[in-house]
Amino acid sequence: MVNTKYTLLIGSFARGTGDLNSDIDMLRIGHTMSVMKPANINQHLPLSYVDYDLNSFFKLYDAGSLFLYHAFFEGRLLDGDSDQWNKLRENFVVSDNFIAPINEYLEVLEYIDSYPGYELSFVPYLSNIFKCLKNIGIFQLASRKQYDFEKMVALEAGCGLTSTDAHTLILANAVYERSMPISLQLMTEFEKSANEWNRRLNGQIARLANDI
Repeated sequence: MVNTKYTLLIGSFARGTGDLNSDIDMLRIGHTMSVMKPANINQHLPLSYVDYDLNSFFKLYDAGSLFLYHAFFEGRLLDGDSDQWNKLRENFVVSDNFIAPINEYLEVLEYIDSYPGYELSFVPYLSNIFKCLKNIGIFQLASRKQYDFEKMVALEAGCGLTSTDAHTLILANAVYERSMPISLQLMTEFEKSANEWNRRLNGQIARLANDI
């Protein structure tokens, strides 16, 4: 399998739930060649790559990576030997222990919570909270054998957030990642949310740690 190469569409567009706040996520295995955006997806949306050489891919494969579970069972193979890919998928066994990655993201949240004045940078503050909570939520759900990679589901069902809180975090992350212009009204909303998270983040961390 020395010359094996795969290209997959992953993420929300692979699931059919992508929108204007979504990136077009591509997984490249064994190569780093440019990939054309699928014709049925808005061509103005940014293209985001995740790259693995074959050694890294098989290390993740042997470890039962939850990310590879997503790639195998939600991803769309765009290029590569489909028979070979299907055999890999059939023999893949996902891990059932996600304590280590959950703890890693909790440690990042603890750093965010302890950093003086971090919440005054409203948008990056909320974006970083979003990224940690989204991943914690995905791992929490997977530990219950619920393999769902949707952002809203991870935040609500995995972390216990309200739909309003989840939506605000998702929106703040989209604004931050794309350097989008922000209206005064939206900035006020982000400021209010950041101040609320500054008061409650420590308690959220404790609850999530208790759920492990």
